[in-house]
Amino acid sequence: MPQLTWTADASVAYKRETHRYTYVSTPSKNVSYSNVPLGFRAAHIMTLGHRW
Repeated sequence: MPQLTWTADASVAYKRETHRYTYVSTPSKNVSYSNVPLGFRAAHIMTLGHRW
């Protein structure tokens, strides 16, 4: 059965630099959170970009 996944994204750009934060939630309705490792509940992604 498919499960819903959602993301939230924020970014800040100044001159040639870009900082981005992305949060990806992957809730599991079939297993209690106590049995699911943290990496499978959500992901935090931080990236830094530079334009030449």
